Amino acid sequence: MAEITFLDTIKNIKNEVRERLTFDGRKMVFDDWKKISSESMIESSEPEAFTKEFVIEMVFNFLELEKLPEKQFETPTGKDRSVDYQIKNQKSDIFLVEAKPINADLFDKSKEGAVNQIKGLFKLAEVKDNYKFGIATDGFKWVFIDNAGEVANELDLEKDYEQIKEFLAGKEKVVSSKTEEDISKKFYDWYNALLHGGRYKDHKDKTGNISERDCFVNNIFNVENTEDKEQIAQILMDRLIFIKFLHSKGIIKEDVLKKLAGCPDDILVPKLRQLFFSILDSPPDERFDIKDFKDIPYLNGSLFTITDVERENDYRVKADILRKAIEFLDSFRFVGRESLEGSATLDPEILGYIFERAMTATDRKGTGAYYTPKAITRYISENTIYPFIIDRANEFLMKEKGYKETELIKDIDRLFILPAPTLEEIWNNIIHEIRVLDNACGSGAFLLAAGNLLFDLNKRIDEKLGFKNTDIALKRLILSNNLHGVDINPKGIEITKLRLWLWLADSYDPEHIQPLPNIEYNLRAGNSLIGYHDISRFEKMGGTLLDYSGGGSLYHQLQERARLIKNYKNKSGSEAKELKRNIETINSVIKKLLDTTLYNELKENKVKIERDEFDRLSPFHWAFEFYFIFDPEKPKDERGFDVVIGNPPYLRIQILNKTDKKQVDYFNKYYKSAVGNYDIYGLFVERSLSLTHGGFVGFIMPNKFFLANYGECLRRIISDKNALNAIVNFKDNQIFQGASTYTCLAFFRENSSSCKYSEITKIKNLFQDLNTISDESEYDNGNITVGGINSTLGPSPWVFNIGKSGKIIEKLTKIKKTLEDYSERIFQGVATSADAVYLVKIVNEENDVFEIFSTETQSKHKIEKDVVRPLVKGKDIKGYFVEYKNRAIIFPYHKVNGVFKIIKPDILSTKYPKCFAYFKQNEEKIKSREDSKFRNTDTWYEYTYPRSINLYEISKILTPNSAFSASFYLDDKEYYYMTCGVAGGYGIKLKEDCSLNEKYLLALLNSKLLDFYNKKIGTCLRGGFYSYEGRVIKRYPIVELDRNKQKPFIDLADKMLSLNERLKEIKGDLGEKARIEKDIKDTDKKIDEVVYGLYGLSDEEIKVVEGSG
Repeated sequence: MAEITFLDTIKNIKNEVRERLTFDGRKMVFDDWKKISSESMIESSEPEAFTKEFVIEMVFNFLELEKLPEKQFETPTGKDRSVDYQIKNQKSDIFLVEAKPINADLFDKSKEGAVNQIKGLFKLAEVKDNYKFGIATDGFKWVFIDNAGEVANELDLEKDYEQIKEFLAGKEKVVSSKTEEDISKKFYDWYNALLHGGRYKDHKDKTGNISERDCFVNNIFNVENTEDKEQIAQILMDRLIFIKFLHSKGIIKEDVLKKLAGCPDDILVPKLRQLFFSILDSPPDERFDIKDFKDIPYLNGSLFTITDVERENDYRVKADILRKAIEFLDSFRFVGRESLEGSATLDPEILGYIFERAMTATDRKGTGAYYTPKAITRYISENTIYPFIIDRANEFLMKEKGYKETELIKDIDRLFILPAPTLEEIWNNIIHEIRVLDNACGSGAFLLAAGNLLFDLNKRIDEKLGFKNTDIALKRLILSNNLHGVDINPKGIEITKLRLWLWLADSYDPEHIQPLPNIEYNLRAGNSLIGYHDISRFEKMGGTLLDYSGGGSLYHQLQERARLIKNYKNKSGSEAKELKRNIETINSVIKKLLDTTLYNELKENKVKIERDEFDRLSPFHWAFEFYFIFDPEKPKDERGFDVVIGNPPYLRIQILNKTDKKQVDYFNKYYKSAVGNYDIYGLFVERSLSLTHGGFVGFIMPNKFFLANYGECLRRIISDKNALNAIVNFKDNQIFQGASTYTCLAFFRENSSSCKYSEITKIKNLFQDLNTISDESEYDNGNITVGGINSTLGPSPWVFNIGKSGKIIEKLTKIKKTLEDYSERIFQGVATSADAVYLVKIVNEENDVFEIFSTETQSKHKIEKDVVRPLVKGKDIKGYFVEYKNRAIIFPYHKVNGVFKIIKPDILSTKYPKCFAYFKQNEEKIKSREDSKFRNTDTWYEYTYPRSINLYEISKILTPNSAFSASFYLDDKEYYYMTCGVAGGYGIKLKEDCSLNEKYLLALLNSKLLDFYNKKIGTCLRGGFYSYEGRVIKRYPIVELDRNKQKPFIDLADKMLSLNERLKEIKGDLGEKARIEKDIKDTDKKIDEVVYGLYGLSDEEIKVVEGSG
């Protein structure tokens, strides 16, 4: 008889509840999600008691959780508080449970609300000290609240049964992201102050300060180079943290750090070196003079191997700073994943997050790196690794086991209904062999998420098959076989190794310690975007290494290296060191060959680069570093990684051009997506698709490439490969702290048959929102929308039409003509590159001059009127009116043959001496613009980008670059100028022979319908703003009418312009102002009604546009 699973039990529970309800009761509870009542039951019962007996306690019984006697808690006011359950699990963790009837509002804001009751209890010291977490539940919904009284997870009993089981059994810690953030921020600020100096808050929230003179970095002596000091300090702190963690786990019995802190200054560093290198990095039989460090296990791993910077510097560390470091570490509890003992507790995952933050600001900016929330790393891992396994498992079932298509597995849980021998074959041949890569791994967040996912899956299979492998054995296998990372920052690679070793050590049994595996050939430093990923070409070249070492053919050496690495991974001591020396000897030879070949290739392709510049690019040759994955003797479709995941750098090429021009030259030569003002995350997508054949790629990356001009080539690459597999669009939700980026989750796989598109308007709970997206294929609740789209969208801007609104967008898109078809130009404002000089405020008017105020000089000046033009910023432009604020732009241009030209210096100085004197006063500032490109010209005061300069003194429609809603204005009298960029705007000049009246278009552009269109096809920006850039508005669908039929729209637009003008003139008559405002509102509504009719919207469609459908 098959074993009853937790999921089976849950389904039985739900069936039991159904059976005990009336027909109307079933509909009420399971269809309408209304709170259960006594009347809905066949045998009347009190709703909460019914829920406890037939749902909650059934869950507790299956998981063998112990109910403890009821307990009263005394509050500071003297009142007693009770809770429904005290529960103890098999790990002896005790937690509290407050029960409510099925479908009750757990978040009821009253004191009786279940969540509020649990939160209130965790304000009591007795509860915080003795209970791990609390739960508010109606049986079907389970809200987990951590020890700090913060909501950690809202879970559905059936959908999230595995997660609920992990929490209840004590296998995973209940902790909210806020609590983790609070803990890690406290630790990080203190840690950073200790290393570099600065302020921090202690556990009592008192502010402390460590001066730069007293910080760790400046208490390292005999080291001249500051970077070397910082590196040594970081290495020492990493080792101390790891030792502290091992001591807290009981792996190192004695508190050796405290012992070291008592050493005099002169012997402290020798003792540290002895501990690190002679003890922790040496097997017991190779140690000597160990009387001070007995019973310390051998750990292996390069964390305790002497580094180059240590070898080059005979450094000393002041004992006092080490004592401070140890006191700091002692003030936090270091525990495993399954335990939480208060707000100052650190586990390997939180430590990993702290290590991410410890990457210096310079490292982050220099590589465009930001660090990713756990909900994202988990979601991307699940939606790449699981689909790959399912895909390969089904291929195996069809080819090897003769399964029919209807018998194939649809989700990862279906693996466990397969016969045990079949499951074992899939485990050995697919799951053990999966190759996961993060090619911009930073500090290893994605690799840790992938490791956790693979560990949980391996653990379940191991239990199912009854093999009884230890957690350590499973994690070692994953580290050795499955996880691979590359990053341009060597510090990131070191932190990734430390993070993964902490993950492994978390499962150590103190009585059975095994050396850490050698994973440095799985985690490599180098430039993921530069270097060879295919070396099959070298076979035809007949390349040998004789010129470099006499070592024979390249392939022979690569095969020997792969053999040595495979042998090295689980070796230790002197044997491991000898193997590594041999590997590094081969490495130096092969890298020299490949680097030299690539350098010569660049020179042949006319790329101007010196050898030292080339070496600084840090080329990374994939087929060399991971030869066993790219072995050219394998069939082409079997080469490469199975899964590529990560958060690639976001770095615009304009910035990289200033910092690393040679890298840009390489990209422009070798990448199809390197066109226009591209961002290098696009190059990572292109490179990743070449690193996997038939595998899955999942990134968090900016969503700007959907619409941006620079994204056209990337869109073409993705579409040509039919590679778009899924999108989760976060719109204007900000995922990364401290960075305004508009991101999405993008999943790619060559030859995808379909694409799932999802978008979240407002993130409420990131874990929950992503779980909803995982569970649904078609969904629209007004906040989260899920649906299917075409996976071959082509190179044109991508617009995703799904849900109720998608049908309207599809209808509008069928209209053949767009705003672009009627426009001669949709143009941006000018760019001066010194707005503080050129953009001024008019404060007075005197005959032929304006008195202006300059932000640059913070003083008033007089400028001739002929070289001043009225200016509006984007925020001044509203629907049907402009709030002119006396802004102006100094305009050193005059018309020559009907076209504006720059005024030459001799004319400017004689005809407009005040303007010329003002420019001379600011000459250095003006000449410094754009890397001083105008410094040596006579007309050094001209605009850097005087684009569209001849289109302002004509009739035009204006719009801000960004706004909350449509804000189009017809400028047919004032002839305002604008600047470009976020604070500027766009102008629309219609064609000379355009059949449409400007005011007809103005009515359409300001309508709710076309604004709805913008918000669905355009870019949502932070703070609720939307983009009205030319690339978006040019795509507006425009219905063509003959001139007579345009008249009602023109009349309404005229009325709006007139009403808004009158409103501006009213000063004190509040009654008249209210009447006009009502008239404006009514007229605007009338415009919307006629536009809906023009575009043929139904009543239901209008409701969707109006936000009520």
